[in-house]
Amino acid sequence: MARTKKFEQEDENQFLEIKSVIAQELEMIFSVLDVASPSKEEIHKLLSAASSVRALSDTNEQVLRNLENDWHKIYIAWQSILGQLKVKHRDLGSQSTWSRLFGRKKS
Repeated sequence: MARTKKFEQEDENQFLEIKSVIAQELEMIFSVLDVASPSKEEIHKLLSAASSVRALSDTNEQVLRNLENDWHKIYIAWQSILGQLKVKHRDLGSQSTWSRLFGRKKS
């Protein structure tokens, strides 16, 4: 969309709304998890570099490629963290309430 320079105000609004949700969810995740990588600074840098669809449409191709590459690295890192959380959630689900309280697995 940014490359073709074909976007409407609604596209811009949706883009900014998604950025807002990502930033809020990021804060929630970082408040409960000890995440080393990607760092909050790396993600803030990426979100700041993609300030709007209009700004992206005015950006040169190399900068866009760099942003895509950074996005991909962060995306893969978060998918890895999500996988780890799913394993922990599954493991917790296999424990009884008493086991969770006293640290023993259900037989």
